[in-house]
Amino acid sequence: MTHMGGIETYAETKSMRATRAFDKPAQILDRVERIRRYGIECTGLFGDGICFRGGEWTPGGEYIQKLTVKNVSTRMRKVKYKLPDTPVFSMGFPEKLSLPPGMHTEIDVVFRPVEMQVYDDSIYFKICEGEDGEGFHIPCRALLSTLQASVPEGLDFGLCPTNETMRFDFQLKNIGEVDAPFKWTCPAPFRIHPITGIIPVNDYVTIEASICPKDASVYVSLATCEVGKGVVATKPKPVLEMRLSAVGRFTHIIPSQERVDFGSLLVGQKEGASNTVNVVNRSTVPATVKCLRIENDREPVFFMDPTEFVVPPLASIPLTVTYRPTCAGAYTMESYEFVTPGGNRTLVTCSGIAESPKVTCYKGGDNTLGESNSINFRDIQIGKKTTASLFLSNASVMPVNFMVVAEKDGVFAFNQIVGTIPGELEIPLCLEFCPTQPINYYQRVFILIEDAMPLFIDLMGSGYISPKGEIKEQRPFPLRHAHIQAARNRSAAGLGGFTPAMLNEVLEVEGPGPLFAVKGVHGTELLVTSTVDRPTTRSGDSTRPEAAVAREFFLDPNAGALVAAESENSTAVVKNVALKDEPIPPAVFLSTDEVNFGFVSTTGLGDRRSIVMTNNSHGKVSVQWVLPKSKTPQRQGNDTSLALVSSSSPCPPAAFDMVPNYADISPGRSFEFKLTFNPAVSNTYFNQEIECYVYFKTQRSFRLVKDPTLQPPWCCKVRGIGYSLQGEQFAGQVYMSAPKGILEFPACHIKDSTYRTLRLDNKSNLPALFNFDVDALAGSCFHVKPRSGLIPPRGFALVMVSFRPQTVDKFTQELRCMINNDTMSIKEVSLRGESAVPCVTVQEVDVMKKALGLENTEDGPTPPLHIKSTCAGLVSSRSVTLHNPSRIPVVFSVEIPAKLSGVFAVTPRVGLLRGNQSTKLTVSFAPWEHKEYRLRVNVKTRAVGGEPMSSLASDSRLVGDAQPASFDDSNSGGCHFIIVAEGSGAVVTFEPPNLDFGCLLVNDLTEKPITLINESDCDVQYELFHRIAPEKKEVMKLRAGSSLSPSNAVVEDDNADDDFDCVPCDGALYLVPRTVKSPKVPALLSVDRPAGILPAHSRTLLKATFQPRRSGDFDIGLCALVSGKDRVGQKISIDAEESAQVRVGDRTKLIEFLRGIPQDDPDFDDEAPLPLSAALVGSASFPTITITDVRCLGGGLGASTRQLWSTLGLEELNHSMSQPLTKQEVKNNRGGIRDKSKLPCFPVKFIPSPLGSPPAVYVFRLTNPGTLTTSFEIHFPNERDIEVPSWADEGEPNEEQLRENRIIDELKSFECYPRSGTLASGESIAITLSYKYDFLDYGGLHSLSLHCVI
Repeated sequence: MTHMGGIETYAETKSMRATRAFDKPAQILDRVERIRRYGIECTGLFGDGICFRGGEWTPGGEYIQKLTVKNVSTRMRKVKYKLPDTPVFSMGFPEKLSLPPGMHTEIDVVFRPVEMQVYDDSIYFKICEGEDGEGFHIPCRALLSTLQASVPEGLDFGLCPTNETMRFDFQLKNIGEVDAPFKWTCPAPFRIHPITGIIPVNDYVTIEASICPKDASVYVSLATCEVGKGVVATKPKPVLEMRLSAVGRFTHIIPSQERVDFGSLLVGQKEGASNTVNVVNRSTVPATVKCLRIENDREPVFFMDPTEFVVPPLASIPLTVTYRPTCAGAYTMESYEFVTPGGNRTLVTCSGIAESPKVTCYKGGDNTLGESNSINFRDIQIGKKTTASLFLSNASVMPVNFMVVAEKDGVFAFNQIVGTIPGELEIPLCLEFCPTQPINYYQRVFILIEDAMPLFIDLMGSGYISPKGEIKEQRPFPLRHAHIQAARNRSAAGLGGFTPAMLNEVLEVEGPGPLFAVKGVHGTELLVTSTVDRPTTRSGDSTRPEAAVAREFFLDPNAGALVAAESENSTAVVKNVALKDEPIPPAVFLSTDEVNFGFVSTTGLGDRRSIVMTNNSHGKVSVQWVLPKSKTPQRQGNDTSLALVSSSSPCPPAAFDMVPNYADISPGRSFEFKLTFNPAVSNTYFNQEIECYVYFKTQRSFRLVKDPTLQPPWCCKVRGIGYSLQGEQFAGQVYMSAPKGILEFPACHIKDSTYRTLRLDNKSNLPALFNFDVDALAGSCFHVKPRSGLIPPRGFALVMVSFRPQTVDKFTQELRCMINNDTMSIKEVSLRGESAVPCVTVQEVDVMKKALGLENTEDGPTPPLHIKSTCAGLVSSRSVTLHNPSRIPVVFSVEIPAKLSGVFAVTPRVGLLRGNQSTKLTVSFAPWEHKEYRLRVNVKTRAVGGEPMSSLASDSRLVGDAQPASFDDSNSGGCHFIIVAEGSGAVVTFEPPNLDFGCLLVNDLTEKPITLINESDCDVQYELFHRIAPEKKEVMKLRAGSSLSPSNAVVEDDNADDDFDCVPCDGALYLVPRTVKSPKVPALLSVDRPAGILPAHSRTLLKATFQPRRSGDFDIGLCALVSGKDRVGQKISIDAEESAQVRVGDRTKLIEFLRGIPQDDPDFDDEAPLPLSAALVGSASFPTITITDVRCLGGGLGASTRQLWSTLGLEELNHSMSQPLTKQEVKNNRGGIRDKSKLPCFPVKFIPSPLGSPPAVYVFRLTNPGTLTTSFEIHFPNERDIEVPSWADEGEPNEEQLRENRIIDELKSFECYPRSGTLASGESIAITLSYKYDFLDYGGLHSLSLHCVI
């Protein structure tokens, strides 16, 4: 019993120990730590341990997962597990598991949930090794469905440009088991979109985060997202946080070139019409750039591509700038602004000139005879013909279209009237003259050039009938160009209607002149000529000679309803013709120049219209109508197709006729003609010119005419239009050369004219009839010519449109053109013109007015412009932008009051501004007083030229001089601006203002400090100048009875003209040299820093060195010329003119510059102290000792003081000692051993006495009259200047040296004491010289040379 009890007791104890081990708290180690300690790995379906995830189980079900237990150690492991405490988890019976290394076993874990909740338990594994083996827990859980989402920890936008929205996309993921609703909360300036939404399971939503920084700052915010609100589920993180950060940076863009000038380009030229501008981004953020056109008053001719782009950080984007000019002769300047959202703005200005093609015409043959654009066919017999050639030369690189405005088959017939001139080539036109009547023929033919001004050519010839049988000779007086020019001169002078008889009377009284034909190579001179080479029109788009041709082309030849009032006295003096600025009416004219018959059937009798001709001349005229040559029209296809009868294919016989074709008209009377139209061909357009030649009846024969007064015939033309098409006409395919249907004119000065050509292209294979609605243009500023015509198949026609405004405004007019008489086929083009008068504005004033709301008040106050406070002696300046708001060139002149001309200066004073051009005016301010200045600057304007005289419009050759253009006060285009500036104290001062160097020994030097004080608000660049006043001559005072003359008493300086000083004492200004420690660079005054920059509000210490090279008193004026410097070191003040005044060196001009007072001003004071100046004084002298008294001890004959002064020559001695050293003396003194023979010698003669007499003693008083402390030494001849070494051989003394040595050493005849001393200024000392009468050696005559060194 006892044994069995013992056994039971042991078993119970072991069970209790095991229970206590299993009851240990569950400490779940992570996988890595568990393997490290125990070498056991326990994994389930979803990783470490057992996990039944939410959504995969429901209460009442049974779910099994396998737990894999693996030995990952290197030794045998025995383990035993304990079931989870929660009854919903069950496992098999817990038997001991033996696992060799690397082996594993699987255990089923059964989960039988009873309710929907989270189950969290563990399975305990015990290591069965040893009695107290340790163990570990692994998780065994059953989870509910979780609601969980994930976002990035943070978003960093990096560097963001200001005012630009930067976007960043990220994903909000659902990592839970149920759909997750979300709601964002985001602080400004960050934004999140969308703010709310629902994320499906295992899905994501793309969220956009954005920021638009307003300034350059660092932005850091925390965005929160609330997920699963209102949803029952496990929410590990119901609130998610995301850090948002960004750094705002300003963008900075600059163009590679601010001005793009295309120069001159032809209209339509592509070569050279493009340029590249790089937009550079200097910032570290991308820049979104938009290109904006500033001027929108006209159609653009400059094009940027692209107009919107993004420039990467520290990179550039190339832009293509294209120039497409449309208006020939127009100068265009336009600005384009590149803008970023952050406010960075930069301008690129584009400019270019639309150049018209250079086309000239000249006749074939010898062009040296007469005018090159005048062809004289001379006399041709009726029925015969002659030809001539006309060349059209194109000097441009592009082909040019032309059209001759004339009947192709008239008296003067052309082989071609429409065509194209190739680039840099020429084409010939063949002209044929075939007269039909024995009269003179003359007409001026105009040639239209596309995109250029028209040309003209004078055609003339004579037809005659030779006598034959009963036929009498009929021959007019042959025409020359001299007759043509004389007639046009008379017409311009208002004498166009004078008869030959009246002109003969004037010729007899006044003699030959430009009003009469002259024989010779040069012919008749022009009535007036221009004194300016190629004078420009007021609009600036062309020259006046070019515009004169267009102006004559648009003259209405029938605008003569009013008869010109001419003097009844036909013999009035007309030699000095006074031209009037008024149009001259024609001498003869027709009632109309175009007759449109419309449709006329070929089967009827035709139609007729009345044409009235009026004779405004003083004599009877004969009218001869000439019909075009008759030819059969060319058909286009079969007989019923459309035919063309025009200048390219004349009409059949009797299509147009004039009845009668000849008539005489008395002066002041009219005659009615009938123009008939009777077409013989159907389906044909008819468009022809019928020419009429009018001449004085008294000139029908050459026998009745005098050469100087021959009047050429007047040529009048009537255009007949009609058609014979029955029924509907063909739809025309005509297109106008107007981009976007707009024909824009260059800007025009009021009462001036600008011109454009319009090309009508016929794309059809049939002719097209065009007719402009000129009635709609009545009363407007626009006119078109020719207003009708025929366009050949696949051809073109040119018309010219003029713009002549009378008031300042913008004009728009619709020009309608009917094609083929079809009201449904009307082409429209918008005519746009702008008139202007010269005017300028000040952009800074306009900006201020706009800011103050005064931009619409013309008479309101003008806001002033300011110049910063400026110190006296300093010049400040500011720029003012003068802008020409019009599109015409302007000449401006700037005026300032004369009383402020010395304080203010404006440059440039006169200039030229083209359309929309600006220039900078520099206003300089140089005050001389401490007060506020107020300046009103008036800017006057005028046109580039005056108005041409209207009376000269009848002849393109009579250009003449325009009326003078002046800057008068009546011109309202000027402006003014007000400058307010304050003058303050001196900008730079010297401290001390007066400096005394004292008295120096010649060639000695001294240094003293002087301070430059800059009291201004800006850095100042300075240069030091100095002026040395001329030295005054010093006169030595003479004793009474002196033997010296006053002229010899002047202290002369032999070095006055020497080159000891680099600056002469002439009172002029010179730059102060820099101090150089070298005797080879002599300078009286030098400064260590004579030029430099003074920082604002600073004191700069300078070292002035005074080194006189000659004796005398020196008065030195030191001045500082200053100029302001900006932050980058650029000079901002003194201009070239002011600097030139300084370089001249005239002190008065310097005063005028520094004080701003002209020399002739009553306030000008030449002695006034200069600003920015200092006075320096100093003197130099050689050591000087003079003898002021002499006495002879013991008295005796000749021993009085006066006698001694004269006997000893002391005045000459004093005069010599008072003179400055000469160059030779200085050179002699500089040597180590002086040449005593070159020194002056003055004898001191003792009075002879008997042997043994008492010694003669002279006492001299030596005084130092100068300012230098002076020392002196007296040497006997045997005393050496330099000690001779003992080893040196002096040589044998000569006889003179032996004599002197014996007198000094043995005889001791002379004594001198003291032999040295030092005297301060004004001090004196007594020197005793004695002679003993003890020896008769050398005949009793003893002499000794004493050498005095001072």
